[in-house]
Amino acid sequence: MAEAEGLKRGCHTAYLDTFSFQAPKFYTKFGYTELGCIDDVGIQRDVTCLWFVKRIE
Repeated sequence: MAEAEGLKRGCHTAYLDTFSFQAPKFYTKFGYTELGCIDDVGIQRDVTCLWFVKRIE
């Protein structure tokens, strides 16, 4: 729904961030590409913050 709304508003790219324990495989399954990451961000330094991008058309 977010991608469809973006298209209605004239957007051409979607960006998002997630954590390694959440849903990175979900986003790659739907065509997102990893753009970057920061490792060791959790309290115990066991979490990675990930950014994803996807061209929407």
